[in-house]
Amino acid sequence: MGIKSNVEFSGRLVYINELNVDNRAEIHINKFYQGSITLYKVSRDIVNLVREEIDQYLVIELEEGEKITAVGLNFKSASGGMNNCFKLELQADVLFKGERAYTNISKFQEIHYEITEGNELIGLCPYDVNKNYEDILFYRKIDIPINVENKIVKLENGELTFCVYPKYQYSKEAFSIGFAHHIIWKFDCAIDMEQIRKNLYIITDFFSVLAGESITVNSLNCVENDKLVEVIGICNFPKEKLNILKNDTIDYTSFKRGGLYKITDFQNLEQAMKYWFSNYKKIYNAQQAYGRILLDEDVKIVTINKFLAAMQLIEGYTQAYTDEEKEIKKFEEKKNEIISKLESEEEKELVGKGLGYSGISFRKAVKDYLYKGCNCFTDLSRTKFMKEKEKLINDIVNDRNFYTHSSNRVSATMEFDDLLNVASLCKELYRIISLKDMGLDTEIIKQRSQTNRMCYWLMKSIMKIEIENDTLQLGEFDGAMRYFSDSK
Repeated sequence: MGIKSNVEFSGRLVYINELNVDNRAEIHINKFYQGSITLYKVSRDIVNLVREEIDQYLVIELEEGEKITAVGLNFKSASGGMNNCFKLELQADVLFKGERAYTNISKFQEIHYEITEGNELIGLCPYDVNKNYEDILFYRKIDIPINVENKIVKLENGELTFCVYPKYQYSKEAFSIGFAHHIIWKFDCAIDMEQIRKNLYIITDFFSVLAGESITVNSLNCVENDKLVEVIGICNFPKEKLNILKNDTIDYTSFKRGGLYKITDFQNLEQAMKYWFSNYKKIYNAQQAYGRILLDEDVKIVTINKFLAAMQLIEGYTQAYTDEEKEIKKFEEKKNEIISKLESEEEKELVGKGLGYSGISFRKAVKDYLYKGCNCFTDLSRTKFMKEKEKLINDIVNDRNFYTHSSNRVSATMEFDDLLNVASLCKELYRIISLKDMGLDTEIIKQRSQTNRMCYWLMKSIMKIEIENDTLQLGEFDGAMRYFSDSK
């Protein structure tokens, strides 16, 4: 990130909203990448203004000449008051650092940003690293051709460019080459920070499905007149590395990389991303449940809530794609069939008026979800699949009801570890289903799933399905990076 946490700036406060002022100001970027602002010798009128109004902003001119605009101000405290001079402490949601001042409604038409492990998730290598690998290995000659390649996607609201490029580092005794990335988003029309934030949430959620982990925006710059305006506070917990690639198991990075989906896996990336953006509102509830599972895994919390989030994930996804008209028609047919068997007119009226469609049953949701997630790995018909998985489905439904409704009429059937494994399975199936929905080839899903040890084990131990692939091959990026692995 350009600006690190736990750094300070000092300067003069020149504006609060459109009011001209002149006060000493300090900004501290805390560990959550929030701007803690201290203003000195401000009047009571300024204190009252900040306390009472919303959607405020202020501008601080730094000693070196740049300006910081703080938007989304939150009052923290005011102290002093002698001679109408107060020390005022505020917290800002977002800071803009650039050559000029901005406001809370400033708009930008282009942004540049970086995400967690962007090079891996983009899946492009800026060098032809294997061309002369043995010459480098045996100290014969260092010759590494640059092979810069971008991916460009046209969306409904603009154009996305995924860039991977060389990065060089020099020191007194060493020279090293590395990888860097940028994602450039040129919007069709200028949008404000609130809209930018919403778009970034959607695309980081897209990458979280690819990674199977939470993804954050680690650096953000808005572009104005070809000049970069740094944005601080868009992410409070930046995540630099993916857990899947950490050097803490028997597997080397080269093997682990094989279980990680990349945007280059899609034959038609534009179609995939358009699908994701156009359907995001529909799957929002499912995606939020998925995100809670990822957060639990990131902070290593193990509670029953992971299982309940997985159940919400199942419901959120299946309800999103349910053909309601078809389901209501089936419901009414079944309802009329029940009414026709009743003799009392009072009973018929009670059922007719009291029984209404409230969505598909959770049992049906579980059946649909499991079958859709597993059918690319098995040739079983839906009927046979349901028969074989009947006990698993019963256990999931039973324990979901037990932990959701706290009923004394049922008791839990699965052990705690089994609940967590079911939750992890639901998470992996959500990724598989979502990637299939976006048009990713089934063979690539099989290859990645086979290399993902957790997914492979969950499918084998819970679903009794062994993922097989006769043509297990490395992707182009995986092949190019096969020699590059963290040492044990």
